[in-house]
Amino acid sequence: MKAAVFHGYGSSPTRIKWLVKAFKEVADEVIVPTLPSVLAKAWEATKELEADVYGGHSMGGALALLHSASKGRPAVAVAPPTNLRKQLAHLKEKFPKIYEDITSQVDEEVMIELSPINMEFKAPILVIHGTEDKVVPLEQSLEFCEKVKECHLVVVDGMGHKPVTEAEKELVRRHVVEFLRSLS
Repeated sequence: MKAAVFHGYGSSPTRIKWLVKAFKEVADEVIVPTLPSVLAKAWEATKELEADVYGGHSMGGALALLHSASKGRPAVAVAPPTNLRKQLAHLKEKFPKIYEDITSQVDEEVMIELSPINMEFKAPILVIHGTEDKVVPLEQSLEFCEKVKECHLVVVDGMGHKPVTEAEKELVRRHVVEFLRSLS
């Protein structure tokens, strides 16, 4: 199994080792590219990247979902912004510098068109989201998994935007590994 795993906005491959580690337990090959910081540009940079399964954190999770929808492949998304209209409004209110950075690089409507919630999915999806996420509200994952038939949602009580404690990292690892093994 070949996997592609994507980092989020302002992040890097080394900052998602906790997710890459889980993929490496099951996949034969794991690609972890360095991405542009805006989803629309990350999509343009990776849309030809072929893998059997895609994964990512935050913006990288949304990118994994875009690959899933366009290629009919499974995906794992941790804290993904799935409704970019709502996400941009949230960023504008709570994180205005991030909002300004994103919208200075890409038109808002271009971003909104890339909202995973508006796409069709034909493969299983695993979404993991913390109840204390201040960056991407949990409601986006709840709404997404209500709409997508084969979406498996794991809500981690007390977790923020990413797993920080060893217990959170282990819980995420276990769910990702179980999901990936179920694909073979």
